[in-house]
Amino acid sequence: LFCKSRDIELIIDFLQDKDSQKVRAGIKAVTVWQHKDFWPVLIDIHQSCCRKLQENEEEPSTFSLFFELHEAIVSYSNQDAVNCVQESLNILLEILEEKNMEHKKSILIKLFRVIPARLEFGEILFTLWKDFNLIN
Repeated sequence: LFCKSRDIELIIDFLQDKDSQKVRAGIKAVTVWQHKDFWPVLIDIHQSCCRKLQENEEEPSTFSLFFELHEAIVSYSNQDAVNCVQESLNILLEILEEKNMEHKKSILIKLFRVIPARLEFGEILFTLWKDFNLIN
């Protein structure tokens, strides 16, 4: 991809669109091109998804977007990405607190699958392994 301002603007427009298919297309673009201008938009989408999950615990379309979004978030190698994933894990654990272990694992495995095996995510991966026996 060429780093042209119109390409950046187009992807940002997709990420901010009301059409979920365009948002998903924008997320896919970010997974292969981690431009700094996309990060604030990803954070906004993340905060919105987290709010929706907390309000409407297990809405399938929100869960789907939530996990797709994390593919883009973890493509950035920075502490903010780690903090975002940790916040997501905390929210999922809060939402799933009253659920049985098998149900928790069925949801948490989806987050686990998008977290790369990189040192910066080590503590999160260790927690998922230790507390829920999730391992790749």
